[in-house]
Amino acid sequence: MLAILVSMAAAHAPTSLDFSTTCDEPTYYQLLAGDGSANPNNLKYNAWSGPKAKGNPDSFWSIKGSWTKGKVNLFGGMGDLWSVEPTSGQKVKSIKFTTDVRVYTKEREAILVLMQDGKEYVGRIKPHGTNDQKWQTVSRTFRDRDFQQVIPIDPFLSIPKKQPKPGHPNFDQGCKPFQMLVGFIENKTETIEASDTIDYDNVNVHVELGN
Repeated sequence: MLAILVSMAAAHAPTSLDFSTTCDEPTYYQLLAGDGSANPNNLKYNAWSGPKAKGNPDSFWSIKGSWTKGKVNLFGGMGDLWSVEPTSGQKVKSIKFTTDVRVYTKEREAILVLMQDGKEYVGRIKPHGTNDQKWQTVSRTFRDRDFQQVIPIDPFLSIPKKQPKPGHPNFDQGCKPFQMLVGFIENKTETIEASDTIDYDNVNVHVELGN
């Protein structure tokens, strides 16, 4: 009887999950790591809406970071905390992340934040080589090794010569649940005082599951 129940559960397990938002309203925000310099926790967000919103189209999300000169550990995200809970026999085959973005410097990347088992990871998409502040659509399909663990920098400690090796999320069969949102990251050992912004609109995440 137990074998039959397990078989029935497997038969009804979803083979894919889709999450999307047109970024029309303010939503959940989580600061995952704060800048320990003169501007603590200096990561701001807003959801621009109304007749003057210039998204793609209408409303959009905007995440801005500001930092002082020195070591920077600024990492956060916003979204609805999309949750994925594979069944015991499932694995995550891939995650496709598609979004409209607007960048203000060409170095800024679209970030998909993934949180699993108390650790944070980022999947990055580098927008087209431009910073003309026009909306553009970017897309990438991630496997587990395309996500890199974020190892925070402590602004008050010297950087060890041997850095910890970043890990990757576990997408194997029986992997632990995880959550996702879009994000902003600036995690450098040395930087000048500056600020930067990335705008998100029409976010779509497709999670492909399998056995």
